[in-house]
Amino acid sequence: MLPGVVCLQRGLLTRVIGAMLGDGLELEEEPAEETNDDGPRPLSPVEQRIALRMFRDSLRDIREAWPDSDAPEVELDGQPGNARIIDLQVSEEEVVAADYVIGAENDEYGRMVIGIPTQTLRNVGQKRERSTKPQKAAKEPKMGRVMPVEVEVVAEMARVPMRVRDLRNLRAGDLLPLGPLDAAKVRVNGRALLQGEPGVANGQRSVRVRKKIQ
Repeated sequence: MLPGVVCLQRGLLTRVIGAMLGDGLELEEEPAEETNDDGPRPLSPVEQRIALRMFRDSLRDIREAWPDSDAPEVELDGQPGNARIIDLQVSEEEVVAADYVIGAENDEYGRMVIGIPTQTLRNVGQKRERSTKPQKAAKEPKMGRVMPVEVEVVAEMARVPMRVRDLRNLRAGDLLPLGPLDAAKVRVNGRALLQGEPGVANGQRSVRVRKKIQ
């Protein structure tokens, strides 16, 4: 686990909480930070929870923006505290820091600093070599089991477009012109596979196969 750091200026936290409570963001004069003999006033439980939400949102955005498909696991180390000095373990780690200024150029609400350990960025942009499984030789399909299966074979002589009105008016004895019967398509289960020539052979209507369509 490599330590990083996320720092939030207390003034920014105060402005955020004020906005959540409906207070205006434009303040004539910000009150001075309360202090006591031991230093600044500690963060209240509510302030700590709001700060924790802001930190979690920042970490979520870091994970979503990570350029590698396998983003590192990022988690917060406990509840936000009141320490003004960064943990020595963090200060000794080489990090890439980003300083975010929130607010207008001449009306700064506060700053937020995020430090990401440099070690986690060394392999960013490099494609990972993934082991590939050896491809198995394709086997010829065995057709022995399906040979006895029956399929529907239809010899299509012609296709004639008709209006619904004309189709409804057809009666017994009416002629349906199909055009010259010089070709026929043989469909197997609705799929055209053969092209042939219709005719009569041995006293039966037949189709002589000319070629395979596919």
